[in-house]
Amino acid sequence: MNKLKKNIIKSFLNRYRFWILGVFLIGVFSNLLTILIPISIGKYYDLLFGYSSKRAVILDFLPNRWTDTLPHFLVFFIFLVLLRIIMSFFQRYYTSIIGEKFTKNLRELLFSHQIDIKQSVYDEYGIGKYLLRYSGDLNSIKSFITVGVIRFCIDVFLLFLTFFIMLWISPLISFVLLIGAICTLAIVYFLNGYLYKYSLKLRNRKSGLLSYVNKNLLGILTIKAFNRYTISKKRFNSRSKKVYELSKKYQLINNLLLVLIPGFLYITLSIVLFAIYVLKENGSLHSLKENQLLAFILLFVTVLPVVRRTFRVSSKWKTGGLSFDKLITVLELPIEKGLEKDKLISYKKGILEFNSVCIKNENNDLLLDKISFVLQPNKIYLLSLDFIKNERKSLLIRLFLGIEVSYHGEIMFDGQDIQEVNIKDYRRYIAVVSPILPIYGRNVSEAVLYSRNNRRLQRADALLNLLQEGVEIHERIDLNTKLIENALNLSESQRWLIFFIRAFTTNKKIIIIDGMQHLKAYSFYCNLKKSLVDLKEKGRTIVVIDLPFKENIIDETIKL
Repeated sequence: MNKLKKNIIKSFLNRYRFWILGVFLIGVFSNLLTILIPISIGKYYDLLFGYSSKRAVILDFLPNRWTDTLPHFLVFFIFLVLLRIIMSFFQRYYTSIIGEKFTKNLRELLFSHQIDIKQSVYDEYGIGKYLLRYSGDLNSIKSFITVGVIRFCIDVFLLFLTFFIMLWISPLISFVLLIGAICTLAIVYFLNGYLYKYSLKLRNRKSGLLSYVNKNLLGILTIKAFNRYTISKKRFNSRSKKVYELSKKYQLINNLLLVLIPGFLYITLSIVLFAIYVLKENGSLHSLKENQLLAFILLFVTVLPVVRRTFRVSSKWKTGGLSFDKLITVLELPIEKGLEKDKLISYKKGILEFNSVCIKNENNDLLLDKISFVLQPNKIYLLSLDFIKNERKSLLIRLFLGIEVSYHGEIMFDGQDIQEVNIKDYRRYIAVVSPILPIYGRNVSEAVLYSRNNRRLQRADALLNLLQEGVEIHERIDLNTKLIENALNLSESQRWLIFFIRAFTTNKKIIIIDGMQHLKAYSFYCNLKKSLVDLKEKGRTIVVIDLPFKENIIDETIKL
């Protein structure tokens, strides 16, 4: 077993050991009641016909008045059935709660790790393929724990107890049942091998299909604008057909198992009944009385669903184990460099330096060549690029944020290499205004603020009002304006307004601004410049990238 998987399971079992022990004990008590019900029916048979058998001795631990007459027995039997219902409910309910606790822990662990995963992983593989981990895979893992571990242990206890009671009643018939069960188990094991193979392929196909849907919905405007409906639907239908073909094969094996397991068990029962008939004809059945035979058959019928469930548990192990392995694969993806470091930034003045920073792509082409500059507080800088390419601007912003780490040279903050400190702590000092950082949140307030702190809310509201002075009322947005994915329901200028408010309300020391030219037509442009000057006077460092027209607020221009 994978070490990480083992540690996750071990940690959970240790944390909730009393819960699990309690559920197991409830399950054991419920199983005892399950066995007592068919045995008590045998007692009823004794009372009805005046027999006395060794099987009835099992109930001798009860007060005699509970089962001495038929009316007393019927009251006792109804009580037994009701108690069985109650205990069965508690067993199922608390087992389910343990499963929910386990998936909750996994879900939170998975999301926490995914937030920390290196950006290059998402750049290469996208995000759609990871979404299945939160739905189908977590459900399979929950079944793995609840059905494959907890209920399986309880069921095995019941089956062993039942078998020993059957062995006590009739050793010969019990061994016939045991041989039939072993044969059935061998067939189930063989078919489960095929079920696992198709389950693996089906999950991969479904994951790929989900990723395809995610990409298309994110690019829905492009699909509409370029009339790519037909090709998108055709490709989806092709993928959907492959999922359907695999699903047919999976369902064939799965339903064959569902039918064969009870089928072979009933065939085993038929063999037992035939063996009893043969023994009776040969006069060898004198040791097995009618009431004992009745109890034997009732016990078998009672535990038959448990036997079926136990035989099918291997599919839960395999599919749950497969889902667990896929989730572990995500948890083992590399996190951002620097997150594991405990060393925090020692803030002094907030001076940021790039020393001979260069980046090459996979083809060894130079994207950024020996960039060197120093950014001081209380200044507004213009980074003038000789190349106006989104790819290189994006790289520059990723360098500022410490997201891009495949570079040569040094990036220093107050004399500290940002790769040698905790990168999250470094980002406490950097804010970016750029469309490469998507907008997310249910409304503008969630998109621009970390918290619902009243002071921050008031500041954000004041900034919104300031930067929208002169804007028509129907074109304004406020903190309660609803947002759809990436604020696509807003205009470009409104989205840029959110980019600015989001950065300005953070109180971070360095603000990187990409593309102020997008605001030329906006009437709040002058107020924005005033806000930048105010920020500079408060000790902030403002860096504007790619500004194609002259502005008198610029203190220094750096040509790259």
